Amino acid sequence: MYQNHSQCFKLFIMQVFSGKNILSLCCNLPGPLLAHRLQILGASITKVEPPSGDPLKIYNQNFYNFLNQKQNIINLNLKNPSDYIQFKNLLKNTDLFITSNRPKALEKLNIIWESLHQEFPQLCMLMIVGENSPHENESGHDLTYQAKKGLLTPPQIPLVPWADLCGAQEALIQSFILFALKEQTHFGHLKRVSLSESLNSFCLPKDFGLSGNQNSYLGGLLPQYNIYETKMGWVAVACLEPHFLKIFQLEMGLEIEDIKNKFLQKSAQEWEAWAKEKDLPIVKII
Repeated sequence: MYQNHSQCFKLFIMQVFSGKNILSLCCNLPGPLLAHRLQILGASITKVEPPSGDPLKIYNQNFYNFLNQKQNIINLNLKNPSDYIQFKNLLKNTDLFITSNRPKALEKLNIIWESLHQEFPQLCMLMIVGENSPHENESGHDLTYQAKKGLLTPPQIPLVPWADLCGAQEALIQSFILFALKEQTHFGHLKRVSLSESLNSFCLPKDFGLSGNQNSYLGGLLPQYNIYETKMGWVAVACLEPHFLKIFQLEMGLEIEDIKNKFLQKSAQEWEAWAKEKDLPIVKII
């Protein structure tokens, strides 16, 4: 039944975005990831890149190709009058216009919501910014937003850019809201998504002390929720629920040193096979 509900919800979302024309000025990750998801949901994407192209293409060609597939990509220099006119012509048939520039950068390009709304009253606009006012024009990237939220553990670099990913997810939600508002009011609206602020709800376990350091329950304090070195490789153990914990305690004990020694007796792959037989959430770390 859950699968049926999930499928129905996906079809409903696809009805909202199917056939919509999206114009994107977004480079790097959050905006292109949003555009990629909108394209999957049935929207038609036109992406305007600067003459220098999208920096993501330089850093990771394969990821760039993945995010921008099936999109109409146009290179325009919006400081050039003829290119700017071409950009404005694109807006005539656009349902949603998405940007990821700082507001002051958009103003220099004469891209101002009030003017656009007056000229294209049916246009919706979604601005992805680093931070909310009064810091929306400050420079930053995913790494600096994570740093400000206390999500970094020096000297380790994060495995994934959480602010960018969370921001893209929030932008997808706000895109849906924009079309819902347009359906009710019959004209376009503006929404802003802050990459920094989008991290807030994802930081709640850390903010309440459930995770984030070795003295927190999900940070290494509990022997039944931890990672362990094995004879070959490492395993992740997540035996929190009472029925898992009972089996884990019977088999392994709950003294951390005893557990560490036992895990060193077999390889991670062997422990994963053992856990599957016992129906325990223990897996090899890849």
